Amino acid sequence: MNRWWIIALLFVATTINYLDRGILGVLLPEIQKELNFSQAAYGEITFWFQFAYGIGGLIGGRLLDLYGTRVGYGAAAAFWSAAGMLTALATTPFHFGALRMALGLQVEARVDPRVAGPVSPFRAAETFALAVPGQTFTA
Repeated sequence: MNRWWIIALLFVATTINYLDRGILGVLLPEIQKELNFSQAAYGEITFWFQFAYGIGGLIGGRLLDLYGTRVGYGAAAAFWSAAGMLTALATTPFHFGALRMALGLQVEARVDPRVAGPVSPFRAAETFALAVPGQTFTA
């Protein structure tokens, strides 16, 4: 497979991941109204997401080493999709928070390790930054 095709797919997946993370702030007023939760509850949801993100970052790279990039990326994409779809069915702040925590634990923290692994064989100094946005912050 052409290396630019792989890099393009990884770039699109990473971009969608970052957009998914950022859209919550835009939709927050509507979500708060629909699920009837306060700013304090939103703060707790954000805390647990970030807590899970940190825990996931500690174990994510090791799991990718054990199972490989192809299996790890596929499983993470499937889990991310399922958790994202289930979030639409949340009826309480607890359900919403638990699903956001699942996204943080299993998926979100794996963006950089998932992308850096498959890109590294193609990594020329002049093109690596195109394929792995933000990689300089995680190295």
